[in-house]
Order: sequence, then C-alpha cells, then structure tokens
Amino acid sequence: MFNKLSIGLWVMDSAYNYDTSKDAALQKLEKASEIEGLNGVELVYPTHINEKNYKEVKRFCSDKNIQVMSVNPNVWDGEDFQKGAFTSGDPAARKRAVDYSKTAVDLGKELGAGQMCLWPGQDGFDYPFQDNYEDIWQYEMDGIKAVADYDKNYKIAIEYKAREPRSHILLDSTSTVLMFSKLINAENAGVNLDFGHALLARENPGEAVVKAMNANKLFGVHINDNYGSTDEDMIFASVHHIETLEFIYYLKKLKYDGWISQEFDARKVDPIKACSHCFNTLKVFEDIADKIDMKALLEAQKNSDSLESQKIIARAMLVAN
Repeated sequence: MFNKLSIGLWVMDSAYNYDTSKDAALQKLEKASEIEGLNGVELVYPTHINEKNYKEVKRFCSDKNIQVMSVNPNVWDGEDFQKGAFTSGDPAARKRAVDYSKTAVDLGKELGAGQMCLWPGQDGFDYPFQDNYEDIWQYEMDGIKAVADYDKNYKIAIEYKAREPRSHILLDSTSTVLMFSKLINAENAGVNLDFGHALLARENPGEAVVKAMNANKLFGVHINDNYGSTDEDMIFASVHHIETLEFIYYLKKLKYDGWISQEFDARKVDPIKACSHCFNTLKVFEDIADKIDMKALLEAQKNSDSLESQKIIARAMLVAN
C-alpha cells in the first residue's frame, strides 16, 4: 500500500478557499490537515513559504505531523520569466531562476524535505525562428545543472510538460528528462511524473513509469486526469480508468516507494472533500491492481494478446469490490 501521500498546497486554491493574504499558507495548511490520509505537502517558494514565514510553517507542520516533502521554486510566474526562466535571454532572469531554486533547496532541507519538484514551464518557445535552439538548450542545461550541483544529495524531480503555457516546452516527456539528466551528468536529476502531463505528451503513463523506474529516476508522482488535449488538471481517475489502473499496476509491480502527490484544480468543489476522495480512490485502484491475475496477464502479454489481457483486466475491475 502506498503510504507517502501528499498534496500540492495550491490544490487548496478554489472558490471555497482562495486567499492570497500574508497568512494564506498557514490557513491553507490548517485546512489541508483535515484531509483524510494526508501525510505530506508540497510548497511553492516564495508563494507559500519564504524567508519570513518558514519557521511558522515548520512549527505548524511539526505539530500536525505533516511532512514537507518538497519546496518547489516558482520559476514560471512573474514578468521576469515570461520568455523563459533558465532559458531567458536576460542573464539576470536566468540567475534569478537559479537563485530561486537554490533557496528552495535550502528551505526544503530546513523543513526536512529531500527533493524538489522543478517545473520549468516557461522554458520553451511559441513560434518557428523565435529562439536559437542551441542557445536555449545550453541555458537550460547550465541552469538546471547549477541547481542539481548545489547539493548532489538533494533530488531535483523535473516535471515535464509538452505545452502550456508555451506552445512548446523544452522538457516535454519522460524520455527527454531522462536524456537531459544524462546530458548534465546529474544523478540527482530525475522525473516527476504527472499523470495528466503524460497524457498531454501522448505518452502511456504506465510505460512512462517503467522507463523512469528502469533508470532509477522516478523521483515523484502527481496524480490527476484530463481529456488528453489540454491540461484541465481534473480529479484523479475521473476520465482515464484503464490507464489509471495500468499506471498504479506498474507503480506497485516495480515497488515505487516515493511520494504520490495530488495536483489538480479543485474548481467548484470543496478541496478537502475532493482530496479525501482522491486518496480513497487511489486505495480502490490499488485493490483492483492486487486482484489482477498476474500469471494469466503475463502469459497474455508474452503473446501480445490484447483481447485476453483486456478480459483479465475487466474481470479484475468487476470483482474488485
């Protein structure tokens, strides 16, 4: 059973609980502590946690027995990063992205985290001939390597995405991140596998798990869903049931023991109820995965027998409860 269950604190931003005041992070954490099954949280620097409030956040999380599992640098927002963070043509913006990330490492370590989720969402391009690809790829390598080298024992879990907000984001798939980590020669740089982003990249999420696990580079998982064309950040397992089951099946089969974090847009639902529901749904899919006739499935897969494999999965789903 998965026992490292967290949320991105931004999940608490909804019509029910939207607050941007200086005490917003503590208020959101207070609400998050009500989520059934929660034992970890991802925070964003400097939005949720910063040099002014980290002691309060640390004290609160300790009192509530909530593990800060990641402090993520906000390198996608703000005027400086609109044309790239690590890839910006402005050296000052590139330095700021690196400095933000290093500070996130420092704060994460102070709060007991061992990794960050790094989403370079603005590092890409929108039009042909807009950027010199040689330059922006070199900037991306130089910047993220500087972050990875800052503490080689601290994991940099790179969250890839094919597009949005840019029409093309450089780090766009599991394979690209795995290649990238080799290019920068960083053992502590790996994959943060977001289920919805895998769909957006036209990946099979289960196969993406295998790729990253085979490379010992699956550092984090985000669970959510979407329709495959845009990143709606929907509630976990609300659309892709079979793909979700295969995703969970391979996480269990390959003995993934890292964090599983909810990362969705609560929209017009109560985020506390939605998060509790998602963790319960995760348990349901774990139970279904446990009921799959493994021997029969492996035999069907030896022969690439898609019909038989679908029958086996259908039986598991129908008898799970």
